[in-house]
Amino acid sequence: MDSLYVNAAVYGLSDHQAKVRINELAEMLELGEELTRPVRKLSLGQRMKSEILAALLHKPSVLFLDEPTLGLDVNAQARVRSFLSEYNKRTGATILLTSHYMADITALCPRVICIHKGKLFYDGDLDSLANSLSPSREVKVELKHPCASEQFEKYGEIQDLNDRFACLLVSRDKLTDVVSNLLTDFDIIDLEISDPPIDQLIGELFIKGEVN
Repeated sequence: MDSLYVNAAVYGLSDHQAKVRINELAEMLELGEELTRPVRKLSLGQRMKSEILAALLHKPSVLFLDEPTLGLDVNAQARVRSFLSEYNKRTGATILLTSHYMADITALCPRVICIHKGKLFYDGDLDSLANSLSPSREVKVELKHPCASEQFEKYGEIQDLNDRFACLLVSRDKLTDVVSNLLTDFDIIDLEISDPPIDQLIGELFIKGEVN
């Protein structure tokens, strides 16, 4: 708490302003008695949230975050992401976030910028990036009865076929019709539609260094 008041003084906040701001942010970050403990006794997640609180005391209009969930457990990562999303909605502050965790990007970032070897090669929304990298979607079906591969060739590119299980790669613009036809033509127990993992797509993007 002493460190937070020092930070507040550096930014010219009065004690009253600092108290109001600390209480507001501590509530959003779910920090309570942790603020009265020595830093060395805080967990990594508690330290991360405390550092975010300190960075936001003066209500910056632009916030730079470098790996804000690095080393945190799954629950702590979720809480930090939830706070950042809520803070952005409340204040309208611009948040620039760098992260190797694609879950941070998919949860928080409406706009994505990719830089490779010092050059900008993508600037846009994540869905458009995924569509550019993967114009097809994966359709997995579990069948009531085994079927031959010839029966699936007209629906898409066969990725895997094993007894009663089939995996097809289907063009996005044909997806609705293909799924409808599959449900009509086969006895299907289960059907799943998915995109390739976003981290896999991003990895391929950096290998190529460009978006086609």
